[in-house]
Amino acid sequence: MSCDLPLLQGGNSGAVPLPCEPVVQRAQAYAVKCLRNAVRADSREPVMLHAMRVAEIVGNLGWNADTIALALLHDVLEDGDGSIPRIRRLFGRKMAEGVIALSKPILGPRAIRRRYYHQVLLCSGENIQAVKLADFLDNVRSRSGTPRGRRTLRNALDFLASVRARSGSHRMQRTLDRVECLLVETQPLRAAA
Repeated sequence: MSCDLPLLQGGNSGAVPLPCEPVVQRAQAYAVKCLRNAVRADSREPVMLHAMRVAEIVGNLGWNADTIALALLHDVLEDGDGSIPRIRRLFGRKMAEGVIALSKPILGPRAIRRRYYHQVLLCSGENIQAVKLADFLDNVRSRSGTPRGRRTLRNALDFLASVRARSGSHRMQRTLDRVECLLVETQPLRAAA
């Protein structure tokens, strides 16, 4: 069974509709509420559209409904007015921990925050890493051809290589292979140099 959620990848005939499981429906409703006024700084596009695309990518990569729900929620703390206690109450401790892991820290020097965030993601579960890879993929696609897009691509490929070096699971290796192919297809590597 699938929801009538729009497929936002511009005519991708291989797209899989998001599952209509209750956790996905609740996550979508909560994300819409938390992100209702949030827009992306570089495109002025609603952040919710980005969250929907990330969830779609995660679904297309074959991850389960809980991971798709995490993708819908991944920006509610960073860009919206979501709260950790509410996420924990609505979705449980594991989902709250996933959203926290996917939210960039806001205090401290930028270089230290980046290293800390990168390490948190590398020590997180594969579902969290899959959401971050999908987040990178959507960001690279939406920034393609710009200096920020090239920087995002470099960061995505660095993260992908770090995850690949640590992951032994066939499922994650398949996800890494597919995301890497899509990243390179979106913006050729020579543009990253």
